[in-house]
Amino acid sequence: MSPRPKQETSTFRRPALSMLNHLSNTDLGEILNDDGRFEEVVNDIKQFEELESEKEVLIAGNRSLAEVNLEKQPQLEENKKTLHELSERKAVKNQKK
Repeated sequence: MSPRPKQETSTFRRPALSMLNHLSNTDLGEILNDDGRFEEVVNDIKQFEELESEKEVLIAGNRSLAEVNLEKQPQLEENKKTLHELSERKAVKNQKK
């Protein structure tokens, strides 16, 4: 049994490969033989990688904000309870007048 080829783990190479996977050998050959098209594909891959990187940063930021918000939830619940109690007291006082 032959050893399995080492899988590429780079997060940047996966998107690049996925962009090229759907192309036929003829299409790939044309890209390789046309400097203009080759440069276009390389630029598209770079833009895609930049977008993927930006997406990861945004997801991490969003997760961080969500965690901060969740940490504030107990205090928010306590404040809501206090507000409700004060509102009830005011309503009772207004009924007595």
